Amino acid sequence: PERERGILRVFHLSGLADVEGTITRGPETQGKLDYDLAIRLKGARMIYVIFPAYNEEKVIRPTLVALATAMRDRPESYTAILVDDGSTDRTIAEAEAAVVEGGGELPLTVLRHEVNRGLGAGLRTGIYWCLDHATPDDIIVTLDADNTHPPAMIPTLVDRVMQGFDVAIASRYR
Repeated sequence: PERERGILRVFHLSGLADVEGTITRGPETQGKLDYDLAIRLKGARMIYVIFPAYNEEKVIRPTLVALATAMRDRPESYTAILVDDGSTDRTIAEAEAAVVEGGGELPLTVLRHEVNRGLGAGLRTGIYWCLDHATPDDIIVTLDADNTHPPAMIPTLVDRVMQGFDVAIASRYR
């Protein structure tokens, strides 16, 4: 497959800057391309929202519902990427319930670690998955799954990236 190195434009509500990664394109990734086309319903740009999660059954549903609300009137397509980091509770079931509650308007992809590998591994898994699916114009957002980062901030940060900034970072301290 063809491999392309580059800097992925990333913003993180708790401080991650940019990430260098490899995008793979080739015959074996054709199914991934089809997936991307299927979820790009509103426009050409996709916003991927990564939620690394470990035992977040009590908060993942309201977090995902808040994401759907924040993105409802946006022109860009979006999808939530839940990276379940070996949860032993009902995190995935609650995330799926959020999709049902949202009337199917919340696109959700679930990636699973069989055992807990930590926040860094969860972020890496989500970011690498997005690198395999993203185009150069797409935007990746990372949020904590425990609803401490309000998804309502996403439109403002995305607007900054669309104004030409490579990275937009929000802080809960400012």
